[in-house]
Amino acid sequence: MDKPMRFIAAVSSNITAFGYSVESKELVVQFENGGRYSYAEVPPEIVTCVMFAESQGKAFDALIKKGGYKFEKLDD
Repeated sequence: MDKPMRFIAAVSSNITAFGYSVESKELVVQFENGGRYSYAEVPPEIVTCVMFAESQGKAFDALIKKGGYKFEKLDD
């Protein structure tokens, strides 16, 4: 049984929070506009890079969005 995903507030004008499961390598991103997306098979070291980046939004865009990870929009 997977543990419940914990969310951490983002420091970004576009992203409000990140949730990550080490077990499933699923990254969930909550955006300022209310949309939530799940990204599959994201390695923990990539998530760490995004979380500790000077600009989390730019790091997310470069490493996750442009990184080719499969994603899906989650229901609101």
